[in-house]
Order: sequence, then C-alpha cells, then structure tokens
Amino acid sequence: MVTRVWQGGAESGSIEEFSSYKSGATVSSVNKYTGSYSFQLNFGLLSASHWASQSIPSTRQVRVAGQWLPSGIDTPNVGYLYGIRGSGASELVYLRYAGTLSANPFYLYVGGVLRDTSSNSFVGSTWIHIGIDTYIHSSSGWVKVYANGQEILSYTGNTGNSDIIDFILGRSAQPASYLTEYFDDLYIDDTTGESSPTAPYIKKFYSINVNGDGAYSQWNPLPTGSHYANVDERPPDDDTTYLEAVTGSLLDSFTMTTFTLANNEDIIAMIPFAFAKRGSTTEQISLGTRSSGTNLIGSAQGLSTSYDYVWERQITGSLGFDWNQSYMDSVEVLINSTGTY
Repeated sequence: MVTRVWQGGAESGSIEEFSSYKSGATVSSVNKYTGSYSFQLNFGLLSASHWASQSIPSTRQVRVAGQWLPSGIDTPNVGYLYGIRGSGASELVYLRYAGTLSANPFYLYVGGVLRDTSSNSFVGSTWIHIGIDTYIHSSSGWVKVYANGQEILSYTGNTGNSDIIDFILGRSAQPASYLTEYFDDLYIDDTTGESSPTAPYIKKFYSINVNGDGAYSQWNPLPTGSHYANVDERPPDDDTTYLEAVTGSLLDSFTMTTFTLANNEDIIAMIPFAFAKRGSTTEQISLGTRSSGTNLIGSAQGLSTSYDYVWERQITGSLGFDWNQSYMDSVEVLINSTGTY
C-alpha cells in the first residue's frame, strides 16, 4: 500500500514547509516549475552546507520525487540532490551530481559507497523530474533512480539495516558546492509492501488561495478585520494577523481562487493546509472542504507550541465525487477547532 507522507510545492512562500532547514535554504519566485514559488538551495561558497529536510515516520521503503533545476554547474565540485537517511543522519542513499553543459553525470551512493554513475544528455537550466524508489534491506534491497520517468541508475543488494527517518535536499555536512539548485512539486510516499520498484509519477502541486469569507466565521480574527484577510498572506506572518479559536467545535471557511486545468490534467486530490500552533497541551485542529452545503472534515491533528504546517489529503470532495474543474471552482476550505480548550 502506498501512503503519502508529505508533499511540498513551496506555494506557501515559506521554507517552513520542511520540518528542518538551514539558512541558505529558501524559496524562489524567479525559478518555479508550477505556481508562484520553488524551493532554493543557494550554496554560493564551497564551504557552505545548506539543506532542507523532512522527517519520515520510520519505514524501510520510500519513493521520493520532484522537479529539479540546476544552475551554475561546476565540474570540480559535486552537488547533492536527494538524500535518504537513517538514525543519526546516516546516509543510506544519496544522489549526487556534477557536470558541464555537455556532460552531466549523476552519482548514486548507497551506504556511503559509490554504486552507479551515468552520463546523460540533461543540461543546466532545464527542469528535470528526479525520483528515487528504495527498499532498505541487508541482502535484497534496491535503489532505483529515474529522470523524467526513465531509469538512469540502479543498485540491488545490501542497502543497509536501518529504518528511514528523513529525506534531505542538499547535505548537512561540508563540503557542498557552488551549485545552486531549485526544487518544486516534491513528494514522499511510504511504499511498504511493494514487491518491486516503480518509476514515480510526475505530479504537480498547484495552489488555490483564500479570497473571501465562506459559510462559517466562528474563529476570532486578530487583530481585526475579515477572517480571510488574516490568513491570506504568503508567506505566513505568524502572529501579526491570524485567527484564534477559544473553544472546541468552531468552524471557519473560506472561498478560494481557482485556475483552469489543461486538457491532459486531472485533479488527484485536494489538500487543505494550515500554518498553526496550540496554546495549551490539548488543542487540536482538523481540516476539510465544503461543497454545495456539505462538509467533509478530516481527523483531528495535534499541534506544536510553535507554528508548523498541517494538511489533509482528500481524493474525493464532500459530495463523494472525484475532483474536477467545476468542483474545484466552487470549493470552500474549512478549519475546525478540536481537542480540549
């Protein structure tokens, strides 16, 4: 069974979509594959070690993928793309890259050992969809690397004996490189139980944004004003403008912008998200959508005492239908206060 662990398209305008990051990891509005933003790692100096990572509930099988754009390619130094790490930040799998405009080799490291390399025709300043499907096992593991859906690197055998605990862009140790990298439309799937590797699907994470108050306005807008205007900024401004719930079972909803799907595009899921924190130990939140007067609200989710992103993935809407253009055009997004206040 494939389970979505995380996705990020930088459309919040914030690097805080990742669970951890270092200065030098940011977002870009200049280079993006879809929407308004992408994630950017700007190394700049050979001694820099900029990175962004996302924690993963312990597993032995994952598939990670997303769009990647290299800039400022330099032959002497090898940049770091994706890392799949175990406990103690052990490098279970690493995909590295170096090249000129005419030769662009990728390097696959498993357990710190170079296992495969491949020259290819990809050049700088071109978005490339890069994916890794990996199974960690001491004898029958695998790592497969795909570029634009085609396998380019491979290793089978001993891939280690540690649970996977996070995914990292760049590298948290020196040296890095002068290579600047942009990432967009990233996702992580837990593929536990899959009997063989699969090329990752090329997914796009478009953003529709709040643009008005919806059917519910039960939270308190602080410091004042309309409800949607307190949560429409990108990136979030933390405690400058926000909504506050003071009791449980309070609903707020928002009308949304939209966009026109291309002829070959379908909506796989709608993913409401919120940038939220709790004030006590028991406050929670749940997220959902509303269509034609019907609500579909997800499970209660715990919150941290500092701001973080929470999300709810809905593959059908509140009316039970698959998402389509008209369904998306009329949707409202809901937030619900849950837990004990």
